[in-house]
Amino acid sequence: MLIGIDASRAVAKQKTGIEYYCQEIIFNIINISSDDQFILYAPCLPEKDNLLFKLPENGKWKIIPFPKLWSQIRLAWELLFTKDRPYVFFEPAHIVPFFTRGRIVTTIHDLGFISHPRLYPFFEKLYSNMTLRFSSKRANKIISISDYTKKDLVKYFHIKPEKIESIHLGIDRGRFNVEKAESKLPENIHYPYIFYIGRLEIKKNIINLLKSFEIALKTNPNLSLVLSGKWGYGKEIIENFIQSFPPSIKEKIVITGYISDDEYSTILKNASVLSLVTYYEGFGMPILEAMASGIPVVCSNTSALPEIAGNAALLVDPNCPEDIAQAFIKVILNPEIKLNLVKNGLENCKRFDWMIAAKKTLETIKNVY
Repeated sequence: MLIGIDASRAVAKQKTGIEYYCQEIIFNIINISSDDQFILYAPCLPEKDNLLFKLPENGKWKIIPFPKLWSQIRLAWELLFTKDRPYVFFEPAHIVPFFTRGRIVTTIHDLGFISHPRLYPFFEKLYSNMTLRFSSKRANKIISISDYTKKDLVKYFHIKPEKIESIHLGIDRGRFNVEKAESKLPENIHYPYIFYIGRLEIKKNIINLLKSFEIALKTNPNLSLVLSGKWGYGKEIIENFIQSFPPSIKEKIVITGYISDDEYSTILKNASVLSLVTYYEGFGMPILEAMASGIPVVCSNTSALPEIAGNAALLVDPNCPEDIAQAFIKVILNPEIKLNLVKNGLENCKRFDWMIAAKKTLETIKNVY
């Protein structure tokens, strides 16, 4: 079978959750299938450190540069009019072109813009609502990355449950494991510290994380907070809030910006605790990456996070900074709680595997033809 895949997000130079998902799922799908042929559509080739830099014989690139609206114009043209059109098209980043034909499978990651509209800018909400509604209707089959996202699709888009296949993500065990980090920490990061990785934006609940850090400092004044990731919606609000702290607190907050894979592994493996106290997550990859690295996790008791964390994290109310702070203090000052979380975290990780995710995804793709 000839299968086409949108690999545009997989070749991005700076990756966040969706980009890493696209890279991992495409790589594993191609490598487990010897009977199928794959065309990967992208505006450029991947860099050398990308898993997709060297494809097996059953995969080939179709590089189609275009300045703007790549998916809706250039990719759509390719899928409509070229002779080597695939039998099935897989869209792992949820934006199916408006004008296309054939059988389609898409992955939808979350519907946070509907359940928590105040956390998103107007045009992002408008575009997401339009494109995801279309994608969910146009696709012959939908993959959701958690049972929670599946429930949201049924609730908000009225999609029949049998049209949706819930497939959990996996873990890169080569990067995330209990082996000590090979690199040294940056000079401005000092142990012990709470670590957050992700976009620095309002919907990630950064304000309440900062409030909880201020409270936790009263019990452990040596504590630091490390925030890593690109800035997003609400940057000015977050920066102004940080500036409202006295110098004694501001100097303990380290904002690294976007970090490389190696830097991420190093900072994560030396952290006292990984924090993901966000308002909404369709999955929550950082909590699994922390658990696989032997780092305890504090995360929200909302959205998909309890489903993914199982009994291996301290679950907190994201609207209550005091609740969050007390969880940090428990983990950092109580060795027994920390060891129990680490043990349960390593066990919990066994449920998540990219090979299993790829097999289920490929089966879903082939079954729509």
